[in-house]
Amino acid sequence: MFGGSPSVSIGTHLDTIIPTYTQSSPPTHPQPNLSHEPAPSRPRRYRPGKEPAAEFEPNPAKLRDSCERDGGNAFAVAWTLVVFNHGVTKEALIRTLERSEIGRMNFPGGFEPRQAYDGFISKIGDHYECGLCNEAKRPCWKNKKDAPRHLRKFHFGLGDPCGTWCVLWYPLYILIIDFSIVVEVCILMVR
Repeated sequence: MFGGSPSVSIGTHLDTIIPTYTQSSPPTHPQPNLSHEPAPSRPRRYRPGKEPAAEFEPNPAKLRDSCERDGGNAFAVAWTLVVFNHGVTKEALIRTLERSEIGRMNFPGGFEPRQAYDGFISKIGDHYECGLCNEAKRPCWKNKKDAPRHLRKFHFGLGDPCGTWCVLWYPLYILIIDFSIVVEVCILMVR
């Protein structure tokens, strides 16, 4: 019935294709010339999902040695001694740096540091990377404020332990609701 095939003529522009049809071919809609070039993508970054937390090390010199063994960059490894010179604490990690400290540190991270943990991260393009992780497994963050949790848990052993286990309260809550329903049903049955 429709035994013919469409013929294609190229218009004045090389990227414009105009199909023409013979009388025996069915009319179809011309397909647009879409070139699907993949968008430039960043390499997939390592995310430390379910890795165990680091053991707490109260000695700054031993902590520096362990960070060096893990493959951290030279500045970040040396910065551990400066930040934790009075002990390895969460307060030392998040404290605000003084102007004189910022001037003396010669920070190579790509942004102006403000807090002590800034010495352990660097800005690459529009994201921040951990300077203490191995080069092949460096996590990245869009906001620098996300770095302290990673540093505390995976490098310094300063993670926050959970003191309340909320799952234990759930069955008790269900039991209370079930009991109140039973009581209401019993009251209705008595009436």
